[in-house]
Amino acid sequence: MHKRRGFTLIELIIVIMVIGILAAISAPLMTGSLSKAKRSEGIAVMGAIRAVIKIYATENGSYPGSDITRLYQYINMDEMDGVYYRNDGYLISCVVADSGTIEARPKNGGPETGLWIKMNSATGALE
Repeated sequence: MHKRRGFTLIELIIVIMVIGILAAISAPLMTGSLSKAKRSEGIAVMGAIRAVIKIYATENGSYPGSDITRLYQYINMDEMDGVYYRNDGYLISCVVADSGTIEARPKNGGPETGLWIKMNSATGALE
């Protein structure tokens, strides 16, 4: 009687097809999660900046305008430097209490879809 060694070509093709199908299904799911993680990082830091803007306005009687360096005494620069957004990638425009924006630019500086985020500094709503 002849003993079988290894797999047949059909068995190998079936295994490769199953792996290909699983990869095709999981790749878009992982890509969506990565985009959400990137945006979450920017939104979290923007929320912290928004809180610091309110502290600054309370202590100084005015808003910082567009000079984010005025906030550095209240927020640690290392906390703003993340994986996807750099600490100098945040722009603010806060002149009065009910208007102004906080903007986050991606670390590479390019217009990567979904990574340019704008937040209303008064309400915290994303624009």
